[in-house]
Amino acid sequence: MKHLLLILCIIISNKINAQESYLFNKTYKPDTINLLSPACLPVYGGYLFTGSFTSYITEKRGFYVRKTDFQGETLWFKSYEYGNHGIFAIGGGILIEGHIQTTYLLAGSLYYEGSENKDIVLIHFLQDGTPLWTNYIEQPDSVEGVYHISPTTDGGYIMCGLKRGFTSNGRFYVLKVDELGNMEWDKVYYPDAHGAAFNVRERENDYLVSGGFFFQETNYDAVVLSINKADGSENWMQQFGNDEADTACTIKIDANNNIFALYAIRDVYSNKYPVIAKLDMNGNTILSKTYNNEVVAPEEAPLLLKPDGGVIGLFGIENEFGKYYPSIWSFDAQGDTLWTRTVPDLNPNQNWYLKDIAATPDGGYILSGFNYSTQSSWIVKTDSLGYTCNYLGCEETISSSTTTTLAPTNFSTLHPKPNPSTGQLNIHNPSTKTHLWQLYNAQGQACWQQTLAPQSSQTINLHHLPKGIYFWRLGKYSGKLLLNSPIN
Repeated sequence: MKHLLLILCIIISNKINAQESYLFNKTYKPDTINLLSPACLPVYGGYLFTGSFTSYITEKRGFYVRKTDFQGETLWFKSYEYGNHGIFAIGGGILIEGHIQTTYLLAGSLYYEGSENKDIVLIHFLQDGTPLWTNYIEQPDSVEGVYHISPTTDGGYIMCGLKRGFTSNGRFYVLKVDELGNMEWDKVYYPDAHGAAFNVRERENDYLVSGGFFFQETNYDAVVLSINKADGSENWMQQFGNDEADTACTIKIDANNNIFALYAIRDVYSNKYPVIAKLDMNGNTILSKTYNNEVVAPEEAPLLLKPDGGVIGLFGIENEFGKYYPSIWSFDAQGDTLWTRTVPDLNPNQNWYLKDIAATPDGGYILSGFNYSTQSSWIVKTDSLGYTCNYLGCEETISSSTTTTLAPTNFSTLHPKPNPSTGQLNIHNPSTKTHLWQLYNAQGQACWQQTLAPQSSQTINLHHLPKGIYFWRLGKYSGKLLLNSPIN
């Protein structure tokens, strides 16, 4: 057993020593096209980014997928549905992994010049960008747009967004398709009310859909709907907000079936303030916290569940010049803010949007969006605390195998306590330099990463992790941690 454990430690140590983290803040603007990148996805060997593009030369439009390495350098660029038509691809949830391993699915909308009709198109492709199939969901008398698509346990996909007639406002819309993108059912909810759906999530017995409605009695409200899996019929709806024009909401479901909802409320002076709410499985509010930071609205980006049981969400803010730029918010499981970040070195006279965020293998985050003023793709890579490098166009490498000195006399203070642990752990950095504290499971997979300031301590919660043997690392030192089941 000791020999096996030694071999395992060596394997994990080699994996850890080989790992490097990268930060970058980049825009992509080829000479011949406009390029937006609302959605991103970490994949083997790097990241995928997708969106729409328009050619200056031919005035044709299409969808694209760009693959970059972990430093944000382009490995390949593939276009789809390039032609004389319009493209709609704006939400952060339009790119997902397919049911078949190493395949991916892109959802958007396409409309032809001179026609008011806009139809959903699904593009299924391999990891090198080679298309497998494309399916058009034709509804000739209406306009449809997608903000979010999710795989379903029956092998198909569920998506949400908006649907409208040629002369009406958008309506809250959900569409279910099979494994090849063929429509099984679709439904508009509250067809007399202006609305849109931003997120759809599957649970054991239903789908949860979030977004917003305009009702005469309460103005604009954030909403969460539970709908039937078989036909989309409504089970229940919960509304959030006050009597002013509030924003739509985005949601995420945690391991305990609680629902996080992120939205903003408007006061009588038309100022908007961010709200994080935690709901039970039936949509009843467990807690709700409003913050005194003026925002415009949450982005149409799916919430990201963090290892500590909290979430990360994106809000748009307006600067003193009336321009739009994004902020990143990290909340703990009780809705308290751990940190907020903005991206440095953005031109304050331009509009900047981040529409998607995903966790990366090194414990950081990848975000994608666009500079609307210049029609440029924009991608940002941060560390675990939301920090990126300092200027637009920058790249920075952070090696997790750094050997900056931690005094051997302090080695005992490096050990997380208690060990064994039932989930709550105190970690300490006695060094005069900042270090990453990292946790790996017995297979060498990263489970947690925390940046520790010099000579600081922090308490973390690991209740979400299964019991077993784990390995921690701080600087060049490492050790074993035994995690037991939490004590009830």
